[in-house]
Amino acid sequence: MSEKAALHNEVITTKIYDPMALLNAPILPALAAMINSSFAAHFAPFVSPAVLNGTQRINSPNELAEDITPDGFTVVAFSPSSPDTPIATASVKVYYNDKFWEDWGDARRLKLKQWKEENKDAVYTQWEITAVAVRYSPEYLKKGLATHVVNVVAEELKRRLLASQKQTDGELKTIVRVVKEINGDYWLKKGFVLVEETVIPAGILGTELTNWDMEKTLRLDDY
Repeated sequence: MSEKAALHNEVITTKIYDPMALLNAPILPALAAMINSSFAAHFAPFVSPAVLNGTQRINSPNELAEDITPDGFTVVAFSPSSPDTPIATASVKVYYNDKFWEDWGDARRLKLKQWKEENKDAVYTQWEITAVAVRYSPEYLKKGLATHVVNVVAEELKRRLLASQKQTDGELKTIVRVVKEINGDYWLKKGFVLVEETVIPAGILGTELTNWDMEKTLRLDDY
């Protein structure tokens, strides 16, 4: 599925990828690189170079697809001048509220996979919007691209929930987990409200920051 929007009066194409389609997509390495580049650029003013050089938002291209399996999806916007070049993205997945926060790496992935299988028929009313990024270039920054892909995520999520008939009315909550000092104000302006605040100790990233869990309620009958 694809959507279209405009950038500098040129049409950009926005495609939607399910996890398996994303795993097999030729653009996956470039998409992961774009997300990591955006992550590094936004964190650079707050984190020491030594810490930043050893930190990535996505450790491997496949990690993004694995993270949104099985019910999530990824939205990618492409450059008008280079249709195979991703310029903005956002993904969505079931919100797990860090059920397995005490585990790391393979142990966490295994427990999360088992939990997903055990709850595959559940009706989810909380969804996390994640890995939101825009290509870090003046050509694309502050052009509404992040808003565009997040809006596509919201509309597609509502469409899928209605089509599945698991949930045909009522509300769902979209959740973002952000660093207050970096982009907390941005999400406040987009209608998200703060629900939980957690301090990230200086020992983790080299400086103390604040993690915000934020949510925005959507009504399915608005689709």
